[in-house]
Amino acid sequence: RHLLPSALHPAGTAQQVVPGQPREGHRADRRRLDQNPTAREFFATLTGTRRYAFLYRLHNVRTPARRAQRIADYIVRLSEGRTLE
Repeated sequence: RHLLPSALHPAGTAQQVVPGQPREGHRADRRRLDQNPTAREFFATLTGTRRYAFLYRLHNVRTPARRAQRIADYIVRLSEGRTLE
């Protein structure tokens, strides 16, 4: 069985992701963080591992309502200077 290189797949069968171009949902998440300077500044001081912990947990949320709730919880936590322990 031959596997086609990605350039040869029929049009419309794959979603193209452009590196460096975040999805609109990610932009909205970033805007919510930017609206709270205390949380934003604390998030910027975190190590990559601790930032990843927040982002990983957001990535696995299935519903927009739960994602919004989790972001609100994270912003409160970050503004208090707390991580996910």
